[in-house]
Amino acid sequence: QAEDGIRDFCLSRGLGDVYKRQDQARNSDEFDRLCAKKGGICLIGLLDGDRRSEEGKARVKNQTEVLKFAKDRLAGRPINFLWVDGKCQSELLMKLNIPLEYLPTAISYVPSKKLFSQLVGTLDKDGLRIFAENALKGRVSTNGIDGGSFDLIDRDCEQEYERLDEIARRASEASKEGSDLEDEILKEILEEERRKREALEAELESSGSSSKKRKGRKKKKGKKSEL
Repeated sequence: QAEDGIRDFCLSRGLGDVYKRQDQARNSDEFDRLCAKKGGICLIGLLDGDRRSEEGKARVKNQTEVLKFAKDRLAGRPINFLWVDGKCQSELLMKLNIPLEYLPTAISYVPSKKLFSQLVGTLDKDGLRIFAENALKGRVSTNGIDGGSFDLIDRDCEQEYERLDEIARRASEASKEGSDLEDEILKEILEEERRKREALEAELESSGSSSKKRKGRKKKKGKKSEL
């Protein structure tokens, strides 16, 4: 029985891995096979496919399970489910006007019209199922793709992740340098204001002293004339 349990567990895990491989479009040819050439509507998960850490592997597993849930619930309907590693395909995200920070998300796509609609809210099982049902009923607002084509670049995704990490690192450093520069400018402004304030106070003090001296001289003159 223990052996049967281990075998069932491995089979279940293997089926999940097969689902991930079969339903992922890594390039334009795979996208055409999974979506464009099938007709109907495509429900495309735009996921963060970075598996370099254990946390990343768990994240991808959870995201693909959400897609599989919606796919099973809508089995037999004219909708094709697939997913794309959005972090690896940043050019596609730009065409869709979807920031990298919005991953994971999903879109419905009509290949014949080249129109898409983006999921509003978080990518969860019920939200994705409802979004897919509304897409089938035409109850979603649609947009055109910038450039008109749904292109996927066949590339080494780990190298793309590293490139994005480097961009983020440089942006962080530039932001820190900018913050340091702003602090220096603020210090200079405050120092300049302090100098101006001290100069004004000194001027007022000097003016007050001169005024007192003039008043003193006038009083002395007044006493002499009385004599």
